[in-house]
Amino acid sequence: MFQFFPKQRQDWMRVFEFPFQAFVVLAPISYWHFMRLYGYYANNVFGPRLHSFDCIDAGQHLGALTAAGYLLCFLALMGFGFYHRAAKQRTRAYVSFFLAALSVIDLMIMPLSMFAVATS
Repeated sequence: MFQFFPKQRQDWMRVFEFPFQAFVVLAPISYWHFMRLYGYYANNVFGPRLHSFDCIDAGQHLGALTAAGYLLCFLALMGFGFYHRAAKQRTRAYVSFFLAALSVIDLMIMPLSMFAVATS
């Protein structure tokens, strides 16, 4: 039967680890979606302003928040990876280390892809 609260410690670790794993996977999708929607207006500075907010500042603010989230996810997933490694859970440790590396790669690629995604 379904339990609302986990009872074992390893189950609680899965609950705490899931938001960090989900952020690493879903943040690039939402960031690229935002840039595809509003990136034209961010690149077309002299064109018509169809929106009441500044798209350039909004994109930079979203990029800064996403970068801070990636840094937090990197630190948390490395901690979870070392915990799983010490608990001899090799598969979960590899997943945590892989997602931590993916967060660093996304952190390096994200500023370079901001206007490339916006113009495509």
